Amino acid sequence: MIIETLKSNMVCEENTIEYTYNLIESELEVHMNGERRVIDVYGVEIESEVKNKGKHVKQYKEHVECITPNKYKGSELLGLLKNNVVSPIHLIDIIEEYIEAYYADFDELVQAIAN
Repeated sequence: MIIETLKSNMVCEENTIEYTYNLIESELEVHMNGERRVIDVYGVEIESEVKNKGKHVKQYKEHVECITPNKYKGSELLGLLKNNVVSPIHLIDIIEEYIEAYYADFDELVQAIAN
């Protein structure tokens, strides 16, 4: 489910590239001590649409669903992607280090649920 959207445009010669950055929310099922828990997780989606003189030329879309259980971190990452005009083609390369850094958030959440 899309819960936040940011937009950006870039003009390159005769083409306009419209970027849409979405914060997406989904559920992750966690099994602990024989119990099933569902937690909300956040990811990002980038869509670009290339137009030439207003006519649709190409469209690209990429997403990563499960980056962090913290909505504010997902929202900050979305803003970072928009501010740096990241394309869907480069999404995975750019957010790889953030995924690694946010991995600890899941450990903290699991420990909080366990206690």
